[in-house]
Amino acid sequence: MQTIRLGITACSKTPQYISWLRYGEKFGYRIECVELHFEGKPHDELLEENLDILDTLDAIVFSGGEDIEPHRFGMQLSHEELAHLEVVSVPERDEMEWALAQASLAQRLPILGICRGMQLLNVVMGGTLHLDIEKQAISTTTHKKISQEHSRYHTVTLDKPSLLHELIGVAHTEFVSSRHHQAVAKIGDGLKPVGFSPDGIIEALESSMPEQLLLLVQWHPERMWLESERERRPELNNAFSENLLRGFLCLIAEHKSQPIA
Repeated sequence: MQTIRLGITACSKTPQYISWLRYGEKFGYRIECVELHFEGKPHDELLEENLDILDTLDAIVFSGGEDIEPHRFGMQLSHEELAHLEVVSVPERDEMEWALAQASLAQRLPILGICRGMQLLNVVMGGTLHLDIEKQAISTTTHKKISQEHSRYHTVTLDKPSLLHELIGVAHTEFVSSRHHQAVAKIGDGLKPVGFSPDGIIEALESSMPEQLLLLVQWHPERMWLESERERRPELNNAFSENLLRGFLCLIAEHKSQPIA
């Protein structure tokens, strides 16, 4: 049985991500998960430890959570403007994950970005974000979670051809877990949009460069698995969760088997 060692950026819901990733063992892999923390020690010390861990990983997952600091994509806002747009950031997390994203891209480490993770990679690669899709009138449809325990669900359609469509196996679903209020605006260099919600919000990005395995999704596949199990609703753990995980692990296994250039 092949072992796949995954890094996961720490957040308040890290155990849910780890449980979902380890669920991937049903596909015939042994999954090891390593948390990459942004707090608990001085930044430089922790960054050095995380970069050392990065060298041992087969892939990295950038998890969901707080908003990216707007100044990182060229927006300077007052405290009043930030409050109005409900922007909540954790500077220490941004600083750590920015460095990890840059290092992961430089090493061409396979990357899966989920929600905040998608937005982070887009900004690191030169893109920008809408700060609040409702208050900035980007969409009249809310994408926010219903509660801490319950996601909002909506449809997503994938472009054909795209790597995500190839992995997931279908182009459309009625159910993805939505828990965000921001969205991709300008697309980062080396990325292409391949998934959309009915209101035109970008729901998926992937690399336009074949040498970089980079899958970025705005929805929460780990919540789809969790809520399906908890609520006994198998339709929630559909191909946009299960096949995404299986396909990502398969691509990592293929990546590991390739000779180092």
